[in-house]
Amino acid sequence: MDAKTAKRWLVRQRKWFASTLGILVVVVAAFATFMGNLSAIVEKGRTLLGLQSAIVAPSSAPSMTVSGNNNVVTGAVSGGQVAGTINNFYSASAPSHGSSPIFSENTDAHPIFSIGCMNFAPITGLLDHINKGEPYPFLSFSRGGIQTPVISPYIKDGLLTADVSLFAPGQVYEAFSLRAGRFNLLAPNWDVNASERAIEVVNESGIPIFQLIRSSAKHLHIDGLFRTKNAVLLLGRGGLIIQPILGEAADRYVPPADFLPRMFRYPSWQHPGEMIEPLPSRPACPPNSQGIAAISDGVSFPIRD
Repeated sequence: MDAKTAKRWLVRQRKWFASTLGILVVVVAAFATFMGNLSAIVEKGRTLLGLQSAIVAPSSAPSMTVSGNNNVVTGAVSGGQVAGTINNFYSASAPSHGSSPIFSENTDAHPIFSIGCMNFAPITGLLDHINKGEPYPFLSFSRGGIQTPVISPYIKDGLLTADVSLFAPGQVYEAFSLRAGRFNLLAPNWDVNASERAIEVVNESGIPIFQLIRSSAKHLHIDGLFRTKNAVLLLGRGGLIIQPILGEAADRYVPPADFLPRMFRYPSWQHPGEMIEPLPSRPACPPNSQGIAAISDGVSFPIRD
């Protein structure tokens, strides 16, 4: 290459370098402007979301710390963290109904106990005993001036409950007793099964002879066969009377297989607390059984030897 050609090549290189340098300056200036705008946008977003720390370089980024209502974040902020903060912000702002149910039972309701299709509301003296938590005989046998209670309702821990006594045919001991929600079964061939709201006793033939259901805090349903020497009281047969059987017929009485529809599965040691599903239908109550009878004292049945 001669001197003239080399000079022309050098001039062209200088022009190309100056043009390239000018373009690079423009690009750098545009990038700086963009970064400034981006910083302003991020700062505005941080202000709206309650983020109170600057974006730092990843190399010096501490671990993320969440405080308060999950809307305040310190340390390096990634896209995922910002998204999580937005979600937390809106979830914390959403109204909540809390854990309380919308509907709840009035625990100060008047106590009611139902026997078969008969409904009773205790008043005056009987109600006073029940509200004080004192088991008071509602149903009992009386022989020679001696009273034997078989159903004694009362309030315990805000719930209507009842102490119950069952006797086996020809026996004088309590074959089954229920006291303060705890039962004791002595009859060797009977069985009992229970859940949180119901308890059932079956005899040696697997026939239910006693059932208690708590349908609400202050309402008990009681059905069964209550007996003593020379007397049987039949409850829960779909009627509006307490049906007594007296004398030798009472001692010979054997409940039919359909006396009460069974609620639980047996034997109870194999099926503890397991109810039959679906539950069998119960005898229908007559249309005039919706009334509630006020009762101020218990009912005692006199028995003669």
